[in-house]
Amino acid sequence: MANYTILDNASAQQITANQCTPNPNYQALKSKFEAEGKEFFGDRTIALVGVDPENPANSYTMVINPSFVGFNYDQTPSHEAASIVSYFSEGRSVHLAAVAVISHNPLQIASITLQEIGKTGNIVSTQIDRVTLINQTPEQIGQSLSVEHLNTPNASELNAKTGFDDMGSIAQYALTTLLNDNYAYGLYPTGGVGALTQDAVVASKFSQAVSMRAGLLDLGCEITVCTSTSSNACSSCSSTITIEL
Repeated sequence: MANYTILDNASAQQITANQCTPNPNYQALKSKFEAEGKEFFGDRTIALVGVDPENPANSYTMVINPSFVGFNYDQTPSHEAASIVSYFSEGRSVHLAAVAVISHNPLQIASITLQEIGKTGNIVSTQIDRVTLINQTPEQIGQSLSVEHLNTPNASELNAKTGFDDMGSIAQYALTTLLNDNYAYGLYPTGGVGALTQDAVVASKFSQAVSMRAGLLDLGCEITVCTSTSSNACSSCSSTITIEL
């Protein structure tokens, strides 16, 4: 049984307004995407609350704010899908983004880029291409991900509580919901949504790699990250989220 509950959209939008919007890291990511022509529609926002079954007091809230940009499938070779994911626990928060490049011929995830706020306040991008995601293990990919941009004297650890068993179901829910909504569904050819849904395994490995980086290097970000056409999640295990206070 899942250790989380999906909230209604009105609650998701309220959390975004009250807890995400005031955060400068969230705003930095959102402003970057908006400058690129991506839009954020509140009726696409997904939020959930979860508990650690071993310690019910350790609850968390996760909010997925997907961006949207229209595209002409037949006239463009690819498009980008980006989301900001906010994770709240223990009175603190972390805000990350993931950007997937979706190629149109063949229709698949070509790469996924993790975007994080670095120690100087800049946005640091780390891209993993499809070949790497398919051929390497999460551990191998995680070992290649840098954490230097996260090192700061003011960093502290925030235990991630998204359980491994919950990872797949959260990813599948977000992926299915966003691909089938009124914004995205009509942009793909017949069978396209199903094809991209099959790529969830690629997206999940990306997220697992981010989690592995945290565990292998004792520093980093471990959180579920989703895009509007891909969804990635990771296990809490023994890893941590590093945030700046």
